[in-house]
Amino acid sequence: PTVQVRSLKQSDQLKQIRYARTCYDHLAGRLGVEITEKLLHREFIILKEGEYIVTEQGKQWFLNFGINVETADIKRRVFA
Repeated sequence: PTVQVRSLKQSDQLKQIRYARTCYDHLAGRLGVEITEKLLHREFIILKEGEYIVTEQGKQWFLNFGINVETADIKRRVFA
């Protein structure tokens, strides 16, 4: 017999939410952390005085995906 899920803790949905979720308009959860770590490792972003900064190499990389960091910066968007 199939067991009825009675709470979020019992569901696979909880595992999915912990892995990839959004907070307001940004990616959060483990996936968000993993992406940030990879961007740091590849030096597309750097952490300077508690703030993430997109490097020139990172700006080119983001541009390949159609993301213009310069325009986003004017709109005060935060990348990590």
